Amino acid sequence: MIKRINFLILFLLLYACAVSPDNNHTKNEQEDLSINLTIATVAGTPENSGYDGDEGDATLSHLNLPYGIAVDFNGNLYIADYGCNVIRKVSTNGIIYTVAGNGTCGFSGDNGPATNACLNMPWGVSVDKDGNIYIADSGNHVIRKVSTNGIISTIAGSPGSTEILNFPTGVCVDLDGNVYIADNNNFVIQKLNPGGTMSIVAGIKGSTGYSGDGGNATSALLGTPRGVFVDNKDNIFIADYGYNVIRKVNASGIITTIAGTGVAGYSGDGGKASKAKLFAPAGVFVDTQGSIYIADTGNNVVRKILTSGTIITVAGTGTAGYGGDNGDSTSALLNFPSGVCVDSLGNIYIADANNSIIRKVY
Repeated sequence: MIKRINFLILFLLLYACAVSPDNNHTKNEQEDLSINLTIATVAGTPENSGYDGDEGDATLSHLNLPYGIAVDFNGNLYIADYGCNVIRKVSTNGIIYTVAGNGTCGFSGDNGPATNACLNMPWGVSVDKDGNIYIADSGNHVIRKVSTNGIISTIAGSPGSTEILNFPTGVCVDLDGNVYIADNNNFVIQKLNPGGTMSIVAGIKGSTGYSGDGGNATSALLGTPRGVFVDNKDNIFIADYGYNVIRKVNASGIITTIAGTGVAGYSGDGGKASKAKLFAPAGVFVDTQGSIYIADTGNNVVRKILTSGTIITVAGTGTAGYGGDNGDSTSALLNFPSGVCVDSLGNIYIADANNSIIRKVY
C-alpha cells in the first residue's frame, strides 16, 4: 500500500513538471501562431486625406500619409503626418491635437512654440520617458525636439544641407537620452548622445549594400535604413527598406540579420524569421517581452517575430486596400503600413499610410 502511495506521489510530481511555466510559455507561443485579434481605426478617416479635426474625436479627423507613429508611457499616440507637415497627438480619451507644425511646408520656428513652426515632410517620431518629442524632419534634413514646454529646437543636422543628415526617416530615443537616427540617404544609423556628439553606429556613410553580418556594424553595408528602434538592452533594430531585411546591432556592436533573406517576397509565416521573405519594411518596434514587430510595408502587412524566432502575420492579408475594421486583423486590408508601435498593454498601433489612418490591433 505504501509503495502504491509513493508511486502516485511520484507520478503527480512528474505530471506537475510536464506543465511547468516553461512548457506553458511554449504552449502560449504555439497558440500565438493562430492568434485571434481585432482591428479598428483610431485616428483619421479611411481613404480620405486632409488636415482637420483638432480638439475633436480622432476618428472624425483627417490625416495625410501618416508614416511614423509612437506611443508614450501614458498611452498617448504621436503621429508623423508626412503629407500635412505636422505632428499630431491622440490622447488616451481619443481626442486629437497638433503638437508641432502649422501645416505649411518649410523650415522655421526654432526656439518658439512648436505649433507655429514649419516642418518639411516629417517621417518619424519618438517620445522619451519625460515626454519630450523627437521628429525626423526629413525634408529639412534635421532632427527636431519639442520640449515638454512646447518649444521646438533643432538638435541634429543642418536645415537644407545634406552634409550631416540626408533625409532622416526614423528616430528613436533610449532611456539614457541617446537619439538614434535612420539617416536614410546616407545609408547609416547615427547616434546623438546627450552631450551633443554624433557618431555612426551602423553602416558606412555614402556606401550602400547588404553585407557584414557577424562583424562590426560600422563596417557593414546597409541599403535604405528607413526605421530604427532601440530596446531596453541597447540592441539596435534597423528596418532596411532597400534590402528587405531587419538587422540587429547588439550592445557589443555586432550586426546580424534577424528577418528576411534579402529577396523581396511574402513568405515564411510559422517558420524562422531569418528564412522568411519581407518586402520593403519601413518600421520596426520591440516590446518589453522581446517580441519584434515589423511594418512589412510592401506586403501591406504587419508581422511579429516571437521570442522563439518564429515569424507570423498579425495584421493584413498581403493585398493593398482598406477594409476589415472591427473584425479579424489578419482578414483586414492595409495600404502601405509604414510605422508600428505597441503600448504597455500590448495593443498594436499601425500607421496605415496610404489609407490616411491609424489602426489599432487588440
